[in-house]
Amino acid sequence: MTWVLELPDQDFVTPNSRKHWAVRAECARAWRDTTSLLARAEKIPPHAHVHVALEMHPRDRRRRDADNLVSGVLKHVLDGLVDAAVIPDDTPEHVTSAMPTIVTPGRTRKGPHVWFVYVSGIGGDA
Repeated sequence: MTWVLELPDQDFVTPNSRKHWAVRAECARAWRDTTSLLARAEKIPPHAHVHVALEMHPRDRRRRDADNLVSGVLKHVLDGLVDAAVIPDDTPEHVTSAMPTIVTPGRTRKGPHVWFVYVSGIGGDA
């Protein structure tokens, strides 16, 4: 079974960012807590292993680097799944994650970015 979590647009910090450590920690905590709350609301049961994919739908057509989403968003999403007890840990033994995908909009649209996290249970419950 696959669950889809639609995360609200939030700030994220790329590895190249020069922001203060407290700002970086606040961004990380926001992604982690939001993912945990949404996973609990969806009642995703515990799994021994999950496949996780992150998809960003930006509001404009600016060039973006998907690599930045790995440490800026995906890492904190995985931590949130651990907090929600979906997986026991975010190690390769329990998680297979795909490279984040950036879906280029057909044309510029108004509003925030849209983020989707796809969680697929593999190998039964934990």
